[in-house]
Amino acid sequence: MRVKFGRELMLACSIIFLISLLSAKTSFLFIRDTSGALKFNLEPIKSLLDTYAYTIIAAVGMTLVIIAGQIDLSVGSTLAVCSLVAGYAALAGMPIPLVALLAILVGAVIGCVNGIIVAWGRIHSIIVTLGTMNLLRGLILLVTKQEWLYPPDSFKYLGRVAFQGFPLPVWMAVVVVLIAAFFVKNTRTGREI
Repeated sequence: MRVKFGRELMLACSIIFLISLLSAKTSFLFIRDTSGALKFNLEPIKSLLDTYAYTIIAAVGMTLVIIAGQIDLSVGSTLAVCSLVAGYAALAGMPIPLVALLAILVGAVIGCVNGIIVAWGRIHSIIVTLGTMNLLRGLILLVTKQEWLYPPDSFKYLGRVAFQGFPLPVWMAVVVVLIAAFFVKNTRTGREI
C-alpha cells in the first residue's frame, strides 16, 4: 500500500528535525527566563517570516509558473521595477492605496508581455524572461543612476504595522498562499495549470 503524502510527510519531519536541532543548540525557539525555566521564544520565527514574506509572495507566483512547465527568470527584476515605480509614486504624493495598485498593474503588464511573447511568439520562457530580466535591470540602472531611493514614511507604514504580533506583510503572504492553494485545488483553471 502506498503512503499518501509521503514527500510532504518527509519534508515536515525534516523541518521538525532541523528546528529541534537548532533549538537544542541555540535559543532558537526556547530561552531561559530569570528563574531558569524554559520559555517559548517566537521572536526568531517572527523575524524569519518578516524577512521572507515578500519572497513567499513571489514564490507563489513562481510555483504556478513552474507547475505550468515554464520558468521566469525576470521575477526579481520585475519586483525591483514595481518597487521603484511604487517608491517614485509615493514620492510624488500619490495616496498609498493607489501606489500599491500602480505597482501591481506594472507587475501584471510585465508578466502579460512575457506571457504573450511566450504563447504567441512561441519562444521558450527561459529566453524571453532572460531578455526581460536584463532589459529591466538596465532600465533600473538608467532611472536610478545607481542611487538609493528614499520614499516617505507613509510608504513604509504598511511594512511596519503589525497585527497579533506579526507584521502585515506576513499576513499578506499567508493570504496569498491560501488563495493560491484554493485556486489550484478548487478551480478548473487552477487544475489545468
